[in-house]
Amino acid sequence: GADQVTIITALPKDLYRHGFQVVIDEVNAIVLRSTTFSGGNALENVELRALSLASESSKSPTEVALNRDVSETDLPSSPDPDLSWLLGWVPAGFELASSSLTRGVQTQTYTDGLSTFSVFVEYPNGDIRLGEGVVNRGATLAYTRGMQSQEGATLISVIGEIPVNTARMLVEGVKWSANAE
Repeated sequence: GADQVTIITALPKDLYRHGFQVVIDEVNAIVLRSTTFSGGNALENVELRALSLASESSKSPTEVALNRDVSETDLPSSPDPDLSWLLGWVPAGFELASSSLTRGVQTQTYTDGLSTFSVFVEYPNGDIRLGEGVVNRGATLAYTRGMQSQEGATLISVIGEIPVNTARMLVEGVKWSANAE
């Protein structure tokens, strides 16, 4: 007989994110295909080609996954106070997942449960080239803009599964903190 599958399509309610579709095998509860799309165009298609099931494990994957409780305290509730900036605009539904300062690069990561994007701010020594650069690979975008801020030469990069106009709006909405050094 024909294989039974469930197709789940997540259509965005705005222009700030991509749509998703997954095809799930009902018998084995395995994702057979995942497609990310923008409008009617498929940006990325991941398809299961082969599967090998081993029965040697003493615990099922479900039992292993449920052993760790995730509390709300695992997620930061506000941006890192050491950052000299914050996002003035974030698409509805996206929430802060992490914030860090590593080797002079300040990072905030946001997710809506399906898509994730990270914003990186750095202050390179010397002059930088003003303007923007965009690279797309499948559904993943890398967007960079060199600009002058009150902090001096600033390079802001956005990497994630979002459209380029969303990345532009994120960068244009950056607010510089009053307590920045």
